[in-house]
Amino acid sequence: MSQVIRVKCTEGQVFELSVEAASLSEVLSDAFDTDEYMDNSGEDTTPIDVTKIRAACLQNVIDYLTHYQTDPMNEITTPLDGDTLREIVKQDWYMRFIQTMELPMVFQLVTAANYLNIKSLLDLAILRVSIELMGKPVDEIHKILNIPQMTEEEKIQAKEDYKWLFSDSD
Repeated sequence: MSQVIRVKCTEGQVFELSVEAASLSEVLSDAFDTDEYMDNSGEDTTPIDVTKIRAACLQNVIDYLTHYQTDPMNEITTPLDGDTLREIVKQDWYMRFIQTMELPMVFQLVTAANYLNIKSLLDLAILRVSIELMGKPVDEIHKILNIPQMTEEEKIQAKEDYKWLFSDSD
């Protein structure tokens, strides 16, 4: 059996995953490579705290890392090979993994992948967000991203501060 590490989330729940899977995260890899993590027998002594990540999101991260060990995701290259997830993400497991996830969880996954420094997962999650936003009107994008509407005073100030951005809007 491969060696496992333990990871503790925001709610205090502890998850286990293989060292091989965890090594895809630079943050986890650095943490379990330290002497404080292992005792003299080479066994882990305490879970690695990832208190910025909630349990449901951490479970998704672990599912991704575990699957990646047996079936690495093809790199998402730019320019993109299409306009839909199906056209860009050719591997079914990864396409279903990110497509079936609710958008608020995808946002959490972006944060978690960035925090744990898992580039391939970050690329996949950001791809999903960008496809969700593609072709949407500004008001709908504000709603999806939970961006408050600007007041009239803020709009006037923004037009003054960023004239180059608003040059075509008059």
